[in-house]
Amino acid sequence: KRVYFLVAAEARRLGIPFGGHIQALGLSAIEASDSGARILDHLNTSGGLDTACWGSIDVSVEQCRPIADHFRQNNTWWVPTLTVLDGWGSPYADFLATHFIDNVSEFWAGSLLHGNWLHGALLARPSTDLQGSMTVMQEAGLPILSGTDTAPIEVPGLIRGMETAPPGFSLHAELAMYVTEGLPPLEALQTATLNPAKAFHLTDSLGTVAPGKLADLVLLDGDPLADITNTTAIQAVVANGRYFDRAALDTLLVEAQQAKAKRAAKAPKR
Repeated sequence: KRVYFLVAAEARRLGIPFGGHIQALGLSAIEASDSGARILDHLNTSGGLDTACWGSIDVSVEQCRPIADHFRQNNTWWVPTLTVLDGWGSPYADFLATHFIDNVSEFWAGSLLHGNWLHGALLARPSTDLQGSMTVMQEAGLPILSGTDTAPIEVPGLIRGMETAPPGFSLHAELAMYVTEGLPPLEALQTATLNPAKAFHLTDSLGTVAPGKLADLVLLDGDPLADITNTTAIQAVVANGRYFDRAALDTLLVEAQQAKAKRAAKAPKR
């Protein structure tokens, strides 16, 4: 702990945002937040968030609120990464992730996955009487950022799912998991839009659609507030001042498929 607190103090002095895994250090989420940590990652490496605010039928708003209070006061954010760490205390997270991996496997096989390709996983999920853990977090006011911990597809030796859940695709499943775990669709979307701008003090230029802000936009064919998986029904994207229509986006997807196929052809046989 002593080394962590020394590093944290120096980071604060230099104005360097820091965060990450703390479980092996024996720190609590509150201790890390009070030290100045900007983010805490994952369910099982975030200083007890997996037992205080997630996963157990004994979890309560009262149990989670003290952590949430410290997080809000200190501008600390939790990044749950449910897509990679599926199955932690959820009765259907693993099921959703499995369907998602099937979708992505279809993409690598040549499908461009047009329209709302993730909706079927939500329809097929098993019913449950358990309250979603994110309902507790939402009521306690725990600050949350979306993230997937997904590595580039060329990295060897990845844990289950990461080799088939490339960046971008996995974020859609992450947001869907948040909603199935009880987070309202608007707040799920904000974990990927407004909240990152708040976390890094960039709300003057990012986070919302308003005059004078950067126009990085995703145009959808469906309302994500009615069905969170409508985030996959992408009609066009505006990025860095460039407009990409559906045809241009498909061209980029085909290039990604071809690049992966070339890497696979060059990879040594196991």
